[in-house]
Amino acid sequence: MNSSHPQWDLNRLAELFRQAGMIALDYFEAPPAELKSDATVVTIADKTIEQLFAEKLDDPANDSYMIGEETIGKYSSEYVRKALQSPCCWVLDPIDGTAPYSSHMDFWGISLGLMQEGKLVEGAVYLPRFDKLIATCKDKIVWKPLQPPADWAEFELVSNPLGIAGHISLGQMPTRKWGYSGKNALFSICSCVGSLYLLLTGKVIAYCGDFKLWDIAGMLPIIERAKYPIFSVNGNNEPLSGDLKDDMFELDAVPTMWKVKAPVIAAPDKTTALELLKKFYFVEQPAEPDK
Repeated sequence: MNSSHPQWDLNRLAELFRQAGMIALDYFEAPPAELKSDATVVTIADKTIEQLFAEKLDDPANDSYMIGEETIGKYSSEYVRKALQSPCCWVLDPIDGTAPYSSHMDFWGISLGLMQEGKLVEGAVYLPRFDKLIATCKDKIVWKPLQPPADWAEFELVSNPLGIAGHISLGQMPTRKWGYSGKNALFSICSCVGSLYLLLTGKVIAYCGDFKLWDIAGMLPIIERAKYPIFSVNGNNEPLSGDLKDDMFELDAVPTMWKVKAPVIAAPDKTTALELLKKFYFVEQPAEPDK
């Protein structure tokens, strides 16, 4: 199954996701884990999956680049900029939600986006614990199981039965720094892929979080095809853009490089997103003690 972009061969990519899912599940019971320099968790599964995708997709000699969470540090900033502006740049998070993955929870996934000349145009995510590969195909969202493989089918969006009183999923930054005056149940899942999957399947009514480019690369094109609003919480409520020229992601400053410049809220409709957003407020952090 192909899209309007010749590189986006879903049947070829489905086989890569199937292999990657098997790797992730092989390590799932007790994945060897360590802390990276930014105090986030990485496992051997992350590294092995990234290597698998790189072997098939990373081919700069033929103008096909891959930017992955676990290998980005080995490239110069000049190389990365060239890759992001190329006609074919794959943006991979081998396991989005490594914290829940390493804690033996289900809400994590493998995320892959296709960027062309600085703009995310296609995306796919695979959630091995639910055996669901969800992807963009032209103007539609499609899905299929991979264990064993089945035919592609159109993905059906599900409405939350609780409406605006439904549950909300939070990323780590809102969990730590925001308060909430509403009565909705709040969950902190630590996975952009897992949270937005719950939104699309009607399990939560909204997702609030901040993340890096690769965390959202697979899901943002899917959310856009679903016509679900995803607003930047920056005072102007601008729609989050996957076009780098719109300056939504930090591509220069360290240590915030690759991170979205402002947190977002995603919901099935604009009214719900903005009504819920009114109930969040910033919690002032205690001052550091004098040393």
